[in-house]
Amino acid sequence: MATGGFDATLLECGSDAVGGRIGSKCEPCRHRERSEVASWFCKTCKIYMCDDCGDVHKVHMKNVDGHQIVAAHESCVKPDVDMKGLDQCNEHKRVFMFHCEDHEDLCCEICAFSRHRRCDNIHEIAKVAKNVRDVERENIRASIITASEVITKCKEDQLNNVVRVEEIIKEIDIYKEDLLKKIEEAKARIVSEMTSHNTQEDERLNTRRNAAENLKKELDTHLAMSDSVRKNGTVTEIFILNHILKRTQDKASQTLNTLLKNDNTVKVGLKINENILNIKFTDVVLFSLNKTQVDTVQQRPLSLELVKTLDLVNTGNDKRKPFCTGLDFLSDGRIVAVDNYNWKCFILSDTLKRFDAFYKFKTNPRDVTSYSDNNIAVTVSYGDIRTICLLTVDSDNTITLMKTLNTSNYCDSICLLNDRTFVVSTWDDPRPARMIDVDGKESDFDNVKFPGKTYKRGESKCAYIPSRDTLVLIDRLVHIVYMYNTVSGKNREVKAIREPKSACVGPAKSVFVCSKNTNSVIQVSPDGDIQASCGVDMECPYAVAVSRDGSRMAVINSAVNTYGED
Repeated sequence: MATGGFDATLLECGSDAVGGRIGSKCEPCRHRERSEVASWFCKTCKIYMCDDCGDVHKVHMKNVDGHQIVAAHESCVKPDVDMKGLDQCNEHKRVFMFHCEDHEDLCCEICAFSRHRRCDNIHEIAKVAKNVRDVERENIRASIITASEVITKCKEDQLNNVVRVEEIIKEIDIYKEDLLKKIEEAKARIVSEMTSHNTQEDERLNTRRNAAENLKKELDTHLAMSDSVRKNGTVTEIFILNHILKRTQDKASQTLNTLLKNDNTVKVGLKINENILNIKFTDVVLFSLNKTQVDTVQQRPLSLELVKTLDLVNTGNDKRKPFCTGLDFLSDGRIVAVDNYNWKCFILSDTLKRFDAFYKFKTNPRDVTSYSDNNIAVTVSYGDIRTICLLTVDSDNTITLMKTLNTSNYCDSICLLNDRTFVVSTWDDPRPARMIDVDGKESDFDNVKFPGKTYKRGESKCAYIPSRDTLVLIDRLVHIVYMYNTVSGKNREVKAIREPKSACVGPAKSVFVCSKNTNSVIQVSPDGDIQASCGVDMECPYAVAVSRDGSRMAVINSAVNTYGED
């Protein structure tokens, strides 16, 4: 509405607001765009009238039975309702008269003059409330039901968390003897960490319980008066209460989301070299990388911003929860992942929605890499099977096998050297990293002098920086990341990363390494300098991948017994 019209309306409605008391207006005069204070009230018609309109009303209705006309100040049409100050402006202590749709705000006449003079959609609450009375009553009922459901859900989730903590404590007790035998020399440290963990968990749960209780008290206060207002309140009071309830409902939803964030499984903070607790927990987390940093060719620390998380669960006929040991981005932004436990390869959308389509292997897949648009290569090795499967992913997420390469080694991680050649890590072989092309031809890094040890399954992974001819080799148990120049044979050791699990190449040729013991992804320059440690707020990050354009990063974690993985 125009500014002039707003001022006129505000002057009309605020002219009788003296000392916080608002006089009633003559309704017939209001329809004629006049402003007169009412002197009379017709209980039959339920309208206020000035002296002139009251005289006319008496004349016209003198032959009609039942019309009761009384002085305006005697018009008690409802029981008094105590709004407990909710119908007043906190700043000016005056009754709300207007509702600003532009700012979704309730305001008194002073607020309207000082803050909303130029708003296009500011209306009298009395008029708005009459138009939406029936609809708002239903909204109040729905808001009350929703608020009650929020409190119930919050209580249930808090109870589930307490139960889960008790289950974890029981699991710790079950493995206590074995734990003491394996790490007797670190017994004091483990007891200290367990005590610290339990204290932190108790504090976290108490904080969340207090938040839930405070929310419940606020809702109870508003709900306590809702029945009275709904039955006896004016349409204006109903409108105001509904507005307050909506605001409280939004606050409740935000609080509940905070309480439930990443709480599908209780995290355990014990950092033990041998994870004998065998707690199975797998998540996929998607981050965005700072675009300004991504676009530059300089070596700069990157920052991560959380986009989406996904708790992987059993699907279809799967008997075990997924244990994903590898993932990569396709050229169109979709994510391909391999499930070691259920022998599957499946697809996630760019928003982490899992599609129903999958491909089933003959045994355990290890890792996956994307090459040549939407083609993928998967290492599949266990027992007598030593293969690399070349597959294609269609736009409808159908995964089709194109070729199977038989290899002479057990292959674990896989990445690209070029469009036709892969670099794979091995186990039970003195050559920890090898090259295999799409035709199955195998070759070695002849200029590289490896550590001279044979790794077991899960102890070593690799990555490759093609433009720098740099091979990245992880030695998990000795906490070293080797960076070899495959042409000159020179190498550099990065020793400050605790239990590195896997690696991938990202923007500006940086290498990102999952650090299991610090629950973070470490950014390393191609020259071997640590640039940043990015906390990923998840237990035991296991595998990491960066999108083709360098704008997003996906991380999979798994708090499983990786020493005994299939």
